[in-house]
Amino acid sequence: MVSPVAPGLVIAGMHSQVGKTLVTAGLLRAFRNLYAPHGSVVGFKVGPDYIDPGYHQVASGQSCRNLDPVLCDEDAILPLYRYGAEGHRLALVEGVMGLYDGRMNLAADAPRIPYGSTAHVAQLLTLPIVLVVDGSHTSDTLAALLYGIRTYPAVDSTTPLRFAGALINRVKTTRHAAILEHACQRAGFPVLGTIPTLPAAERPSRHLGLITTAEAWQETDQALESFATHLQTYCDLEVLANLAQPAAPAVDTAPWNPADALRDNDEHLVDCPPGSIPAAASPPALSPTIVVCGGPAFSFTYPEEVELLRAAGAHIHLLDPATDQLPDSAAGLLIPGGFPEEHLTDLTRNHTLLTSIRAAATAGMPIWAECAGLVYLSAALDGTPLAGVLPCRTTFSGRLTLGYREATYTSASWAFHPGERISGHEFHRTHITEPPDSHRIDTAWQWENHDNQNVIAEGWASPTLYASYLHTHPVARPAVAQRFVHAAQHYHKTREGNA
Repeated sequence: MVSPVAPGLVIAGMHSQVGKTLVTAGLLRAFRNLYAPHGSVVGFKVGPDYIDPGYHQVASGQSCRNLDPVLCDEDAILPLYRYGAEGHRLALVEGVMGLYDGRMNLAADAPRIPYGSTAHVAQLLTLPIVLVVDGSHTSDTLAALLYGIRTYPAVDSTTPLRFAGALINRVKTTRHAAILEHACQRAGFPVLGTIPTLPAAERPSRHLGLITTAEAWQETDQALESFATHLQTYCDLEVLANLAQPAAPAVDTAPWNPADALRDNDEHLVDCPPGSIPAAASPPALSPTIVVCGGPAFSFTYPEEVELLRAAGAHIHLLDPATDQLPDSAAGLLIPGGFPEEHLTDLTRNHTLLTSIRAAATAGMPIWAECAGLVYLSAALDGTPLAGVLPCRTTFSGRLTLGYREATYTSASWAFHPGERISGHEFHRTHITEPPDSHRIDTAWQWENHDNQNVIAEGWASPTLYASYLHTHPVARPAVAQRFVHAAQHYHKTREGNA
């Protein structure tokens, strides 16, 4: 029997930096405490963000899933929501940036609800929207802003947005709260809470956003518990829960799950060398061990990555590159994004692991490295030696590289075939520097720059290696997980045969 899918609310912001993440995570913890031990809550995050979902996980005790129509296509959003919300009592979907901030479209006839925005995801799920307002620097002008937000998309929207009301954050005084409540009422927005700032619950930030929960789990847990108590004083949780609605109740859409995603994939693999084109179907003969790096330095993973790898037949071994060693059974290595620049001393102190990874790469172990993983495989970061698998050095700078990319794969590797296209996302402040005499591996991707005139060539690829700054979502291309497992299986058999 299928468990019921939790009703949900979208927690949106008027703009970035209104406190959406803290409010959403605080509400998740407050509802978790309210429903325990007979019910659970779960969080979702709009967009490609890796950091905010960690706060949801600490708050709720459940995996947070990203809902990104750009990376996954809009047809995947409702199935992913139903997969993640199944069996829970309430779901909260945290938005990205401001309500209508999505993929850039400067055309005169561009839709008023941009693709990939929080409003777009709210439309796809038909969930009510709770708007988080930063009240710290406004008073009566809030009425005009809220009126515009409520009426703006009505001209060309076939699926009207449903606004449940506003949570006013960072209220200064009781009188200030009364003024802002009056402004909301004039704009037709019910007030669901007025929340004073709680300095003890604020979380520190750095160059790519909040400090990750992988680096400060206990401190985050304590802060969210304090903020949950704070919210219970200034918000009516029962009213909020009653405003939640089922997602797209009239649409008969099955939940996503990894086994079905692999089964529906039209690619059938045999035990063939990495980089070659698969032929007829063949069931996995063994469960290869795939090492997934984590710890404080490498926390940028989507839960569906590991789920798909396991569904494809892999045994997952989690490893912290600052302290752990590569197991003898390792047949594949996944190094995700994160913050190696913040943990460089600990990472480089583990010389044995760096040497083992370099030897494994030379021996042909299939490797998958995204963003920080690419940096870790480089020869050095700001002069500090690293794994030396890639023929480049990297440097940390203040220049932020950020945005979606429509990329075409240009080389053969275990991961993709030449000509395959995918939507990806870049988000980093490290950059590649190449010594003039370096030997260059084939690039992985190319895409047109925003001016549509310059072609960017990026990443590295070989039959056994895929490394790129591009983050991709596994739900968009489940075949990649399947290919990785088969490449690891082939490596394991080859190694055993040579033993």
